[in-house]
Amino acid sequence: MPSPNATTRQPRKTGDAAIVEGAESPQVAWRDDEGRLLVDVGQIIEPSAVLDPSIPGFAEWMKIRQTLTVFPFPRGNRTPMAEGVVREELECHAVELGRRCDIRMIVDRRLERLLSDASALRSAGHLLPSVINTNWTEELPHPSKNRWSKFFSQQVLGRKQKVPPSASRRNERIEVGLGVIRTESGRQRERQSTVTMVFHEPNSSDRIEVRIVGLDRVVRLRFESRRDPRFQIFWPRWLG
Repeated sequence: MPSPNATTRQPRKTGDAAIVEGAESPQVAWRDDEGRLLVDVGQIIEPSAVLDPSIPGFAEWMKIRQTLTVFPFPRGNRTPMAEGVVREELECHAVELGRRCDIRMIVDRRLERLLSDASALRSAGHLLPSVINTNWTEELPHPSKNRWSKFFSQQVLGRKQKVPPSASRRNERIEVGLGVIRTESGRQRERQSTVTMVFHEPNSSDRIEVRIVGLDRVVRLRFESRRDPRFQIFWPRWLG
């Protein structure tokens, strides 16, 4: 589906929302023909962009906009942090958005074309389950118990202390089957009973973050790009 833009002037219908092209700004979100909710992150973080009550999930978008209004952003370029806030807020509202808008996937509009031809990644092998890590980074070693070693490394060698990854970015091995994943704890999550969020990471033209949002837990996966071998294993299997 073509993305809304400001070059033409004819109104048209797209899914559940009326998009007036040629208006001052395109819609924040719209439902495409495949039942996905496409999101224009730039519009939601732009304070002057008007939220049209006809857009899918208008109430949730109002709450997200209110959060952005009061969030204590530091001075300077707030875009990367604002995009992160949007993703965190969307995660909180994903299940409700999925229920009310009848969608199972929320997609960053910048990734729309990249994800539309997922069938090109399929092969005979995608029918078989495969195990991948959820994060491309290696696990950091346990911090040394030798305080002198830490002091020497930081103060003498000038090395910065490595900060352990947060719980939201921990590396976990998962098994990916057709429309289903199994985590290390043995729990199973199905695509049809969760909401899949697919977004660009801030300040990156290639990195992709996938969040599988369920009622009890969110499984987060990070990929270097669509060409990441792990993504090519995960995506066609997850779509089934």
